[in-house]
Amino acid sequence: MGRRLLPLTPELIKKHCTNGERRLGIFYTPLKSLQRIYKRFTGNFSYEDRLQLACECEPPMYFLLHGCMIPHPYGITLSAEEIGADCEIGQNVTIGTDGRNMRVGGPTVGKPSLGHLVRIYAGAVISGKIKIGNNVIIGANSFINKDIPDNSFAIGINNVRPLDAHHKHYLALQLFHCINIYRLVPGLVFKSGQLYIDEDYARRRTTLLESLIVEGQRAEPGTIAIK
Repeated sequence: MGRRLLPLTPELIKKHCTNGERRLGIFYTPLKSLQRIYKRFTGNFSYEDRLQLACECEPPMYFLLHGCMIPHPYGITLSAEEIGADCEIGQNVTIGTDGRNMRVGGPTVGKPSLGHLVRIYAGAVISGKIKIGNNVIIGANSFINKDIPDNSFAIGINNVRPLDAHHKHYLALQLFHCINIYRLVPGLVFKSGQLYIDEDYARRRTTLLESLIVEGQRAEPGTIAIK
């Protein structure tokens, strides 16, 4: 995406650890594992278990927990070349190769790349070696197999148009949750199997939120809905 990415270091991981990790220190991981086992016996599976059992995701668990929002981790196939920061992925979404350039016995190739702040609604399919830009919304049950430019709304089969004010309102809500509720690591990016930090995006994250809030307020009454 034409930007400089810095490797995710142990120092950064420690800086962005949760309050529970800080309080419990070395006991956090074993206690968390015991909690997950207990929930399995009660039938109330943990968020991590739902990601592992009900989804097929290539990015590491650290990114799934600290780099993107997956509010309902069910039926998701996530096989992407790159996923930018602060993305939201709905249930039953499929992101992966179209198989055109794959060879028998070879690695998976021709996967999509997602920019920063992409919101993908339930049931959408994103297929092939394509690029989804920054600040993009993809509607429910859409099929996308072509590039989507920045600041766009895509719906149906490759039907793309610029974001309206009410779309920006939804992106503002998403980014607010990424920052204040999910507390995602600023600028965390998954690319080619590795985790990186996009420092430029991390620095302008708050400014972007303020801009989206202002632009989202221009939406006409009654239009705050994806359409």
